[in-house]
Amino acid sequence: MPALPEFRKKTIEAIGEVLTEDEIVSVVRAATGNDIFNVYAGKNDPRAIQLSKTLDQLELEGTERWLLTY
Repeated sequence: MPALPEFRKKTIEAIGEVLTEDEIVSVVRAATGNDIFNVYAGKNDPRAIQLSKTLDQLELEGTERWLLTY
């Protein structure tokens, strides 16, 4: 179940502020086994959008907690 929109937005922004793009790539790979740019988001997307798109897909799959745990 997706988080409340305000909480989700704040969470994504907070994660984007503390992680570099390379760290996001590593975390997504560790959590999902997938390359973020191949499966979830574009390289030109801002970090918050990369995270949002990734969470969108993982929420559809019911596996977003794996990413949030990492």
